[in-house]
Order: sequence, then C-alpha cells, then structure tokens
Amino acid sequence: MMKKQLIAACGAAAAGLFASGSKRRYYAVFTALFMLTALLVLSWFLFTGRSLIYESDGWSQYYKAHVYYGRYLRQILRTLFSEGRLVLPAWDPAIGEGADVLGTLHYYVMGDPIALLTVLVPSGLMHLWYGFSILLRLYLAGLSFSALCFGMKLKNSFGILTGALAYSFSAWAIRNVARHIVFLPPLIILPLIILGIEKILRKERPDLYAAAIALAAVTNFYFFYMIAVMVVIYALCRLVPEGREEGFGAVIRRLFLLLGYSLLGASIAGVVVLPALRTFLQDSRMTIDYAERLFYPRNYYATLPYVLLTAWNTGNYLCIGLTAPAFFACVELWGRRGEGKLLKRLLAVCAVFILLPVCGKLMNGFSYAANRWCFGLALLACFILASGWESLFEGDRRQKRRLTGAAAMLFAICLLFEKSRNMTSFVMLGLMFLAVSLPGSGPKKELRQALLCLLTVFSIAMMSMFLYSPAERDLVSMSVDREGIPETLTCSEATEVKKLAGEAFPRYTGRKLEENINMIAGISSTQYYWSLSNPAVSAFRADLEMREIQYQKYEGYDDRTALITLSGTQYYAAAEGDTAGLPYGFKKVKTVDLHRKLTADSLKALKAELGEEDLSEAQEQRIRNAAEQKITIYRNEYALPFGFCCGAVIDGEQWRQMNAVQKQQAMLTAAYVEGEHAEEAAALPKGRAVTADYSLPFEVRMKSGGVTFRDGRFAVTGSKGTAALSFEGPEDAEIYVELKGFGYTSVCRYDLYFGGSNVDPDNLYNRADWGLLSKEEQTEIRREKRLWSEKEDVSPEFRSSAGTVKKLYFLTDGALYTSGRRDFIINLRCAKEKQTGVTITFPARGIYEVEELKVYAVPLEEYRQAIPALRQTALEHVETGVDVVRGTVSADQPKLMCLTIPYSEGWKAFMDGAEVPVLTANGRYLGLVIPAGQHRVELRYHTPWLTAGALLSLAGILVFAGMGLLHRRRGQKKQDRDKNTGS
Repeated sequence: MMKKQLIAACGAAAAGLFASGSKRRYYAVFTALFMLTALLVLSWFLFTGRSLIYESDGWSQYYKAHVYYGRYLRQILRTLFSEGRLVLPAWDPAIGEGADVLGTLHYYVMGDPIALLTVLVPSGLMHLWYGFSILLRLYLAGLSFSALCFGMKLKNSFGILTGALAYSFSAWAIRNVARHIVFLPPLIILPLIILGIEKILRKERPDLYAAAIALAAVTNFYFFYMIAVMVVIYALCRLVPEGREEGFGAVIRRLFLLLGYSLLGASIAGVVVLPALRTFLQDSRMTIDYAERLFYPRNYYATLPYVLLTAWNTGNYLCIGLTAPAFFACVELWGRRGEGKLLKRLLAVCAVFILLPVCGKLMNGFSYAANRWCFGLALLACFILASGWESLFEGDRRQKRRLTGAAAMLFAICLLFEKSRNMTSFVMLGLMFLAVSLPGSGPKKELRQALLCLLTVFSIAMMSMFLYSPAERDLVSMSVDREGIPETLTCSEATEVKKLAGEAFPRYTGRKLEENINMIAGISSTQYYWSLSNPAVSAFRADLEMREIQYQKYEGYDDRTALITLSGTQYYAAAEGDTAGLPYGFKKVKTVDLHRKLTADSLKALKAELGEEDLSEAQEQRIRNAAEQKITIYRNEYALPFGFCCGAVIDGEQWRQMNAVQKQQAMLTAAYVEGEHAEEAAALPKGRAVTADYSLPFEVRMKSGGVTFRDGRFAVTGSKGTAALSFEGPEDAEIYVELKGFGYTSVCRYDLYFGGSNVDPDNLYNRADWGLLSKEEQTEIRREKRLWSEKEDVSPEFRSSAGTVKKLYFLTDGALYTSGRRDFIINLRCAKEKQTGVTITFPARGIYEVEELKVYAVPLEEYRQAIPALRQTALEHVETGVDVVRGTVSADQPKLMCLTIPYSEGWKAFMDGAEVPVLTANGRYLGLVIPAGQHRVELRYHTPWLTAGALLSLAGILVFAGMGLLHRRRGQKKQDRDKNTGS
C-alpha cells in the first residue's frame, strides 16, 4: 500500500511541475535540470583541475583570440572616451608577420555577440570567462530549442524539456564543449532560423528569420554556409511535396520569398560577411585538390553504430550520440504511416549525407569531406523526440516489441562490427533496454515521463563519462591545467624579445615557439597558426618548398639563414642548450627563465613548509629542475631593416626557371616582382636568374634491415627502418635535403606476405613464411587486415652528421588537413666543419616515394657578400600608428623597396603625398618603386570590401526597419478595422 502511495505521490509531483502550463515554470525547471546536467558532464574538469581549454586549437587559437579581442575592444573604448574618436584597427603586425584583424579573427570571435562580453573581462580572468561562456552557449541552445518547440505548437512540456536537455548536451555539444568553442553558436541559431521559416510560411512577421540569418552570418561565416545549405534542404523538403496540391507556382513564390528575406538578413551582416567572404575565397586551402572518394573507408561504416550511441566522432567529424528516448522516437516516427512526413524526409536526407563523402564535401565548401553539419542532425533528432513524445507512452505490446526489436537489432549490429563492439556501446544499449521498460499509459504516465526525462540526463552523463573519464577516452587530460594560465600570457619568449627590441617593427623566429603568443605580447613573429592564411605567403612558402606541409600552420623558415634575414627577422628564441642548427650570424643576447615567478614561489613554499631559512643545494636544484623553463635569445648580426632596397629585379619568367634553392639565393641580389603593377618595375635594372648548381653527389646506403631503395621508392617492411645519404660537404655551408614528389603509402603486415614485390622488394616475407606462423599470429594479422585503415600521416626523421635533427610531418592526399604539397626542403644546419652525411629514419612500415632526392650545399659566403648592399638603402625614421606606417628613404638611383609586411590589396602607398602603386615583392611582401632622391613614404591599410560591406549593412538595416514599420502600420490598421467592425 505504501509503495502505491509513494508512486502516486511521485506521479502527482511530476504532473505538478507543468500543471499550470506556465512557460515561466517550464524555463525554471529547465534551468534547474540544465545546471544538474552541466555539473554531471563537466565534473571531470572540476575534479581534475582542468580548464575547458583544449590544449591544441583551444589554447593556441580560441583562448588567445578571446584574450586579444577583449584587449582590442577595450582599446577602442579608451580611444573613444579619451580622444573622442572611434578607431577600429584593421591590421596588426603581431598576427604572424602581419595580417588583417577581421579576416583572421572572424572565425573565432569577431562577430559573435557573446564574445563582445570579453570587453568586461581582464586578461588574467579570461580562462574563467571562457569556461562560463561555453556553458552560456549551451544554455542558450536549450532556450532556442524550447522556443522552436513552443513556436511549432508542441504541447507536452515533458517532451520539450527532455528534447531541450538532449539538444543542449547533444553529442555534438559534449564532444566540442572543451574542444571547439566556435562549433557551439550554430546550436543556438539553427532552431531560430527554422522557427523563422515556419513563421513566414504561416504568413506571420519575417523579422525573426531575417534577424536569425543576420546573426548566423555575422557570427561565423563558415557555419553560416552550412546553415544556408540546411535552409535550402529544409525549404525544399517542406515545400516541394506541397506543390502537388497547391501547384508549383505557389511553391516557387514561397521559395523566392524565403530567398528575399535570406538576402535581407545576409545584407544586414554585410559589414562582416563581405570581408570574411573575400578572405575565405582567397584562402589557399580552397584550391587544394583533395582525394575523391565514392565511399568512406570501411572502418568509417564499421564505427557508425558506436558513433550512434556515444559522443565519440569518426575521423570525418561525424558526431551523433542519440540518447535512448531520441533513438526510440526516431524508430516510432518510421513506424507510423502517414505521419511526420517532413521529419521522415529530413531524416532520410541526413542518412544519405552520413553515408556519402560527396555530401560531406558539399557541406564543407567543396573542400575535404567533413560532417561538421551534424549539429543539424542533433536538432532534428531532438525535435523528433519532443514532437513524438506522446507516441512513446502508448504502452501496448506491439510498441514494446517494436522498440525492443530496434534495440536488439542495434545490439546485433554492434556485435557484428568489431569497431563498435565495446563496453561503451553495450552500456548505452543497456540504457536503451531500460528505457523500453519505462514507457506506458495509465495513471502512472506523468511519473514515467519524469523518469524518462531523468534517464535522458543519466544517458548524457554516461556519454560524457566515457568521453572524459581518465579510465576511458580520457579527453579531460587533453585540456589545459587551470593553474598557471594567466602567467603564461605574460611569461613567454615573445614578451622577453619585446623587452629587448628597440626596432619599430621587431620580429622574431625560433623553434618550438608558443603558438600565437606573439599576438598577445604585441610583437611580430614568423610563427602562424590560424584557420585562414594569406594566399601570397602560402604560394611563396610552396615555391620555396618549406618543411611545413600546412598553409595555415607554420613556425618560421626552417632556420634557413637567407630566408630568415630576408623576412626582416632580428631575433631568434630557443630552449637553453638547443644550439644545433642555429642560423648563421645569430649571437647570444641572454638566457632567461620564463617560469622564474613559479620557481621563486615554489622555493618560498618549500621553505615555509620546512620552516627553514635556507634550502640545501640539492633541494633548490630539484625545485629548479622541475619549475624552470629557460630560453636563450639570439640577435641577428646581419638583420635587414624593415624596408630595404634592391637595385635590380627579376620577373616571373626568370623565377620559374629556378629551383627552390636558386630562388632563395636570387633574392639576395634582386627582388622578385610579379603580379599587379609589376610593369611599374620594368624600368629598373634586370637581375640575373641564379644558375649555380648547389647540389652534391651522394650515395644511398641502408643502415638497417627491412629497407630498400629502388626506382625512387624506400620500401620499409619492419616497424621502422633507417637509410643514410653519404656525401662530402664543403665547409661554411648550409646543408639541405630536397624531396620532390614525396608520398607515403602505409602497408599492413598481411600485405607483406601476399602483396608481392611491390611492398616487399627483397622477398623477406612470402607464403611459406606465412605457413610457419602460429594460428594465433595468423589470426591477429588477419584481424589487423580486417580493421585496417590507411595511415594518413608520417614523420620521417633527418639527422645530420653535425647533430641537427629535423622531422618532416607529412600528410597524405587522403588526410583532412593536407595542403597537397609534395615538395620539401629540410635544412640540416650551417656549420663551419664539413658534413659527411644525413641519416633518415622511417618511423612506420610502408612505401616512401620520392620522385627526386637531392642534397644541396649552400655557401654562406654569398649571403655575407649580399647583405651590405641590401642594407645600403633603407626606410628610415619609421613611425607607426593604427594602420599607418611612415618613413623616409634616400636613394642614389631608382630601386625596388621591399617592406616586410605581407602583401594585401588593402594597402595603399603614398610617396611625397601622391599615391603610388603597391607591388608584390619577393613573392609575399609589399614593394614600392623608389625613384632617385629623398622621399617621404606613407602606407595606409583598409580592410578590402569593408566599405562595400558597411554600405550593404546600412541598406539592409534600413530595409529591415522599414519592413518593421510597414508591419506595424498594417497591424494598427487591422486593429482599427476590428474596432470599427465591433462597434
């Protein structure tokens, strides 16, 4: 009796949660459950002392972009209030070697309304705000979903609540909550856009739709593109079937109506969209020819059941992770004939998009196949749950059999595919079977609804546990420790170099540099890691065959002395003692401990703990070894000024006749000029293309077994292998190894026995050897073959006889982030002594192809002779301001000035007050033709397409405001008519 009374009381309490039908009560309950779920999901970060900043992109890009943006906004306000001027800096020399602020940071922060609040947050507290803003975005996503459900006239508050929680903490959200903060705003915006479409189709006001489109466009252009494709798909699935009844003319009119309001919303955001669009379209990655595939690799499909159940994602960013109620709601949807036709069509479209790479390419701007669109799938699944909530509580035997059968089928599929056959899948399947026992009709329905809602919360908690727990996937360990984050911003090689520098445009390079910290310190660096890159810089780096394969991520110039100096670099930073391969001409300035405050605090704490005035030498040394991070800063004795002049130029035809090493040496005596306004330099003396052959004869020897070299192919049959290039190098030269047409194909062990001479040229493995293996070994090798995925990255190591070690990080054509480049030069040190060889270590089994393998010795004497002439005529008395650079130059004859600012169409140049053409010098810098005599030079920058974008925004806002007034007048007239009719 007491049990029945307790159940009845719980049921009454559950029913009472939404008894009044008040939205205010609904949002109060949602807020409480959201906070509970957030605590469960993020507890792994709280208890392990980790932040929500992912140690890769999160730390290097997103967090630093937030710190920078907060300072940027505060500087605008300071200037506004102190000087009465609104100044929006458009170019920052501290973004790499210099870049457009909006073009670089739009993807990360600029345009996101929530990111505007960084203006209120001090840099030292930004990591706390960063974490809070992630929670805020998830909360707003739930509110947005709820608004969609209420706007679509859904009645069951339990269903809406469960769907909102499942949406706020969808697998997409859980996977990216501490990984990619910029992946979260689409969760907020997409429901509003869908609701806006429905309002327009119901002939209600279009304000919401136009505003939501504007919000999507201004927040992130990349995801705006995906949302635009989703809008098209939704509109077609929603309207085309109605053409049979209403006529296709009516459908076309509605589609054009949506198009018009879409253009209106996009135009409102024009001030951001147009410059961002230009940057996006010019990005070098848009030109990469990615590998074409009809289908994904086999392992992709074998992992789908696992991805369906968890918050893990495939290598192509597919992230589904349906909770048990959402899965069963989708099953019920398909089981009902004649109902939910639109949702069925959308679900079918999503299934096709999941299965075919071409759809992933479509949603990713026709580059590589990526399923970052699956936040739309999360919305669809959760809306199916909310709209089909009542169908889960019919409670008849037929439904139970149907749902149990669906769960059992999924269980069988997981058993069939080994990639999905694991404990995580089976635990989540167990929750599904538990959910089947809960739905039912009758007087206990309210209690069952509440239990199913709580089961959803529990499922979300389990998903996060399997993802973040140190005992499982342990993604929590990939986040930055909260302790010491603020100090890192002020204690870096960038801040130390800036203290030393007195130049107007100081620039530094180095190795193992803190990524993008120079932007926070406000100093230019050769290091760059942002999503979009300058196409001129990318083309130049490809021409010179730089070691980094990615266009948007590089550290410098691989210690190539000439290139470092030609880039206007004055300083070099490296860990103390890391002197192997130091560029020529760099002299030590000082060594500093970046963690000196941490070291001092640790020593002080230990003294306090021991109650001692002094520590022993061993105790002090132990603390210093653990805490210190010493770097040495070097100064370039051959540094060129910010603007230096060449007396001769070489054109594009001459440039293309030379190899990468010759191009490098040619720039020491003549400036390479090509592209727009190149004819302005036609009157200058023409330089000569370098014809010297710097290559060295060498011999290839195998230093380990299982490695062969034939016909330009290193075949490695062991887990790794080693080969050596032997040569006699000259003194006082840099040694380069060039790999042209480099490629890699991985090989599994099974193919060694059955793949023939293509993978095993020395016939070390054959069918007879296979028969000698034990049954257990054969089974393991077959299993490896069955689960085989092509390895998409490899890092062969190059070690010179002088002790320099470099790695070439290479991505195959099938990798997501490859640039498609296959020509590379590895610099292996400038040394006074002769070098005699290079050892290459191949780290994995496979075929390493190289169309052309060369060794170069580049004499440093050419460099020493060329630098004085380049220094002779320079830009002097340099003054810098916001987007302005000024200086004077005095030339004894006409010359080409190279200013070490990366080329952009946004720059304009003025000489003695008159505008002069800006050329592209040395492939990626600004160039000016300087007539003989003394001249005053001024450079001004304005973001390309910004003015047109601002005018478009103004027009869009005026139209939007006029449309609002028109609707208000119509509404007033309707009210007046209704009053007159009533009287």
